[in-house]
Amino acid sequence: MNSAAPVMPLPPVAQLPEWLQAELRSNHAGELGAVFIYRGILTVSRDHQLRNFAAEHLHQEEEHMATFDAWLKPSQRSLLLPVWRIAGFMLGALPALIGPAAVFTTIDAVERFVILHYRSQISQLDASGQWGGVTALLRSFCSDEERHQADALRRYPMRRRTTIALIWSSAVSVSSRISVALARRF
Repeated sequence: MNSAAPVMPLPPVAQLPEWLQAELRSNHAGELGAVFIYRGILTVSRDHQLRNFAAEHLHQEEEHMATFDAWLKPSQRSLLLPVWRIAGFMLGALPALIGPAAVFTTIDAVERFVILHYRSQISQLDASGQWGGVTALLRSFCSDEERHQADALRRYPMRRRTTIALIWSSAVSVSSRISVALARRF
C-alpha cells in the first residue's frame, strides 16, 4: 500500500516553529534509519518470507524518506545521518542473523515507538490548529507504520515472545528514544 499524499501543500520547513522543525529532523532521521533496518535484513537474511516482508516495507520507508529528503534542505537534516545509517543497518542485520522471530520482535518494537512518536506530533499539531498539510502527512505515515507493526505482530505475536525478546524490545525502545532526542538537537 502506498502512502497517501497530504491533502494540503507542505509549507517551507523554515517557516515552521522550531519545535516542529526539530521533530521533522528526527522524523527524517528515523525514516532513514528504517530504510537501513530493512536493507540490513535484506543483506543478511536468506529466508524467502523474511526477505519479502523486508522488501515490501522497505519500499514504503523509502517513500517516506524521499518525502522528507525533498522537503528538508540538507542544512535542516540531522548532522548524525551517518550514525543513523549504521545503527539502522545493524538493527536490521543483527536480528536477521538470529532469525525471523528476532526481526519481527525488532520491527514491532521500532514501529511501536514510531507510532507513539508520530501520534504525539499529530496531537500537538491538532491542538495548534495550524499546519494541516503537515498533520495530514504525519497521519498518513503513521498509518503506514501501524500496518508495518501489525504485519510484524501477525507473523510473531506477543504471546509467543520469550523473556529475551521482551528485554530486546525494551532495549530497542530505549535506544529509539535516545536517537530521537539526539536527532532533534543535532
